[in-house]
Amino acid sequence: MLGMYLAVLDSDEDKSRFEKLYNLYRQAMYAVAYGILHNQFDAEDAVHESFLKIADHFEKIEEIKCPKTKAFVVIIVKNTSIDIYNKNKKTVENTIFIDDMYNRIIDEKVFEDIDYQLLLNKIDELPETFKDILYLRYVNGFSIEDTASLLGISVDAAYKRIQRAKIILNDKLKEESVI
Repeated sequence: MLGMYLAVLDSDEDKSRFEKLYNLYRQAMYAVAYGILHNQFDAEDAVHESFLKIADHFEKIEEIKCPKTKAFVVIIVKNTSIDIYNKNKKTVENTIFIDDMYNRIIDEKVFEDIDYQLLLNKIDELPETFKDILYLRYVNGFSIEDTASLLGISVDAAYKRIQRAKIILNDKLKEESVI
């Protein structure tokens, strides 16, 4: 990891100074991040992002081992950790909200009672966007995260797209008096 941060810096003197900063504050930064995030992986991400930010603004650091630098480093990691915490919290809240919302709109049990081949035929009649997500999620059995990744969209967008696809599919099945 240290090599990645050093690559951002220009002079050998800056690289040497940054290495000292890294060795001096790395553990303290992790402790601050872990204290906020309570998760090893998120804390490591926060420390990594913080070191990248510090490397980008390394010219502002005059002396490595001084209270001013320590405060600067702690503030950077604290703010980065809070950003990650808020992002994670928002993602969880949105996922729960969207999951509840689409489960209330269309009950999946409606689709379980329908002939599988008929259901596949109706899915094939959907626009590509909706057809693809239903095939990946329900026919191929991918998780919502994997489905979103394969389609290059966020998890929230995947939930929303599934919700819309189910509504359209439900309407098509109602038109044919299947449900």
